[in-house]
Amino acid sequence: MPDTTYPGPESIRRHTLDNGITVLIYQKLSSESVFVEGLVRAGGLVDGEEKAGLASFTADLLMRGTKQRTFEAIYEEIESVGASLHFGAGRHVSDFSGVALVEDADLLFSLVAGSLREPSFPEEQVERVRGEIMTGLQIRANDTRHMASLAFRRLLYDDHPYGRSIDGYPETVEAITRDDLVEFYNRYYGPEGMIVTVVGGLDEAEALAKVEAAFGDWHTQQAKMPEADPVTRPAAIER
Repeated sequence: MPDTTYPGPESIRRHTLDNGITVLIYQKLSSESVFVEGLVRAGGLVDGEEKAGLASFTADLLMRGTKQRTFEAIYEEIESVGASLHFGAGRHVSDFSGVALVEDADLLFSLVAGSLREPSFPEEQVERVRGEIMTGLQIRANDTRHMASLAFRRLLYDDHPYGRSIDGYPETVEAITRDDLVEFYNRYYGPEGMIVTVVGGLDEAEALAKVEAAFGDWHTQQAKMPEADPVTRPAAIER
């Protein structure tokens, strides 16, 4: 008999919503918490040289205000129940992860859905996040290991998107406008190809119902992320 104590093909349930979202559920009813993780097909592959860091900048702003909640309200609600929620971006996708007690699952799903579906990109928060990113880039500039990694990528991939920093550079982050952020969000964020994973103390039917309630009616004019172009292997050692 297969061991279903741990996550595996026999214990993880897969569903697909009508709008294309894939839902993966692993129920562990003995747990007092619920963990929600997922991704959308919006990554730094399309940032471009002049706007490197755009996808990451956009993800950093998702929790900085929505149509229903201010930045302060979002963090007050999270902290009031001891929950956590984070958004970030990679080269091919942007992702999110959050955890809360089972009794606060509705709040967690509401915060995730609000941040993904209705971010408002307040101007003051755009500038505040820009300042935080610039500070991080200044710290990075003094980290020899990190700078060596950036130099290695640039040497290996040259002007290919894999050669760019996902966090951007001071001059590119400074050049990104609020309109750029809104345009990137409107173009690439949506349910097509999205994955939502729910793990913990919700049974399968309840977990699926909460995902359906949060995202089932989400429909957008979503552009498809392009495939990465092939990269030529180095013909000789380079320094």
